[in-house]
Amino acid sequence: MIAALLSLALGIWALAAPGVLESESLLRVSEHVAGPVVVGISLASASPVLRRMRIVNLVPAACLLVVGFITFRAAGAAVNAIVVAALLGTLAGVSRQTEGHYGGGWRSVAPLRRSITRAERQGSHGG
Repeated sequence: MIAALLSLALGIWALAAPGVLESESLLRVSEHVAGPVVVGISLASASPVLRRMRIVNLVPAACLLVVGFITFRAAGAAVNAIVVAALLGTLAGVSRQTEGHYGGGWRSVAPLRRSITRAERQGSHGG
């Protein structure tokens, strides 16, 4: 949960950083695209059911990392993008303990579905 909240804070910072650090255009665009993606993924991965979705944050982290190295002449903003990307990548790898068992929903519904279809077949032959 803490890793998801830290990722959420990094996504919000990625949205604010271009205005604060006066990023150049390519870096500004990538931060404005990566920021909301990170925020959405982080909010979703805060839920125990979607906790594995945190891995998807590697995509915007890779984008920020590549653009950070491309625009490295704008030292402050580029270094910020590289640091944010490294932190996002690290936080994406942090797993947390499971509190319950999630998944397998269709497998648990399948026996019910079989008994319903069996009952329908028995009812149609009896009439």
